[in-house]
Amino acid sequence: MKRILVFFMGTLVALSLLEAGLRAWSFIQYKNRAISQQALTSKKEGKAYVILCLGNSYTAGAGASDGMSYPHQLQRMFRERMKDRDIIVINGGIFVQNTAELLNALPSNIDRFKPDLILLQTGQPNLWNDKNVTDYLRRIKVNLTWWGKINYRLRDLLAESRVCRLALLVLDKGNEKKPKVRQRNVGSRHEARYAAAKEFLDSIEAISFGDPRIADSQKAEEALKVFLALVQDYPTHSANYILVGKVYQFKKQYKEALDWFIKGARLAPDLTKVTSAYEAIRLLRSVKKEQQDVRVDQEIDEFLRDSRKRSFWCAEQCLYLTPEDIQRWIESDVKQIIKIIRAQGIGIILQDYPIKISQVNRTLTKVAVELEVPYINHFLLFRERLSAGEAWRDLFVPDGHCSDHGYGVMAEAVYHKIMAEGFLSRPASGK
Repeated sequence: MKRILVFFMGTLVALSLLEAGLRAWSFIQYKNRAISQQALTSKKEGKAYVILCLGNSYTAGAGASDGMSYPHQLQRMFRERMKDRDIIVINGGIFVQNTAELLNALPSNIDRFKPDLILLQTGQPNLWNDKNVTDYLRRIKVNLTWWGKINYRLRDLLAESRVCRLALLVLDKGNEKKPKVRQRNVGSRHEARYAAAKEFLDSIEAISFGDPRIADSQKAEEALKVFLALVQDYPTHSANYILVGKVYQFKKQYKEALDWFIKGARLAPDLTKVTSAYEAIRLLRSVKKEQQDVRVDQEIDEFLRDSRKRSFWCAEQCLYLTPEDIQRWIESDVKQIIKIIRAQGIGIILQDYPIKISQVNRTLTKVAVELEVPYINHFLLFRERLSAGEAWRDLFVPDGHCSDHGYGVMAEAVYHKIMAEGFLSRPASGK
C-alpha cells in the first residue's frame, strides 16, 4: 500500500512539474510571437500607439503564409504609409479560441500590452468549442445539475491542461501510423472523374462561404456517382462519406445528407477528434428551418446524445446547444468584452467574418448597433468583390480561411476604418 501511495505521489509531482514546464514554454513562445521587448519599452515611454488584434484563426492567420495574417499586413501598411508614427500592431489571435476564453484572458492582455485600440473578431469557434460555457450559464443564472457542473468543469480543466494536450497529440501521432488512416480516399482509376466531381464540389463550398455563383446542378448526379464509387472502394475513409453527404445537401435532401455525415463521424468511434463530419453536421444544423425536414434536427440531437454517452470527450459537445443558445452566448460574452474594454478607456472596432457564418455575423452586427461600436462588415466586402468577378480561390484557401490576398483585403478595410474613425488622432495613452 505504501509503495502504491509513493508511486501515486511521485507521478502526481512529475505531472505537475511537466505541466508547469509546458506552461512556461507556451508563455515564452506566445510572448516572442506577440511583441518584442523593445516595443513594450517604447509603449511604456509613451512613444507608441498600440493596436491589439484579438480573435481566433482568422486573426492568427490560418491559411496564410508566414507574416501574411491581417495584423502583420496591417503593421506593414502603417510602416509604409505613416512613417512619422510609431504604431505597433500585436497579433493576439489564438486558434479555436471562443468568446469565453477571450473574455477570461482579456484583463491580462490589457494589463500586459496596454493597448490604445483593440480590433475584435470573435464568435465563430463557439459553434463547436463550448469551453467555459458555464461562465455564461452562471451569468444568466442557469441551474445545471450536479453532474452537468462536474462534467463541464472537468472537461474545462482537462482541456486547459498542457499535459493532457500533449498526451492527445502523441496518441494522435501514433494513430497516423495505422494503415486505416493512411489509406488514400481516391485511387488512380478514379482520379480523372474525381477531378471533375471535385470541381463541382468546390463550387458548392464556394457558395457556402458566400460566393454568389450558382453551381451547375446537372453535375450533381455525376459527382454523386463518383463519390459513391469511392465509398465502395475505400469504405474506411470518412472523407468520402462527407463528399456524398455534401452532394445530397446541395440537392436539399437533408435527411440523406445527415445519414452520410453520421456514417463518416462514426468511423472515429472514440469521438475524440473534431472531424470534417462534425463540421458538416454543424453546418447542416444551421440550415434554415423552413428548408429542412424537422426530423433532421431530431436525429442530430439523438446522435449527439448517443455520442455524449459513448465519450466524455465528444468532439462536438457544443452542437448539443441549440443555435439560439449559441447566439445568446456569443452576444452576452461580446457585450462583456466591450464593457471591459470601454471601462479602460480603450478604443474598439468590432469585425465580422468574411465567410458565411450567418448566426455569428448577425449577432456581431446586432451588438455593434446596440452598443454603437465601430463595425467592419467583412462578409459584405468580400461578397461585393466576388460579385465583381474576383475569383473565390484568390480570396480564400479551400477550408474557407483567407489567402494571403484575402487577409490583405481585411487589413486594408481595417486600416481605412481606423483612419475614418480618427483613432490615430487621439494621443497614445502611455498607460
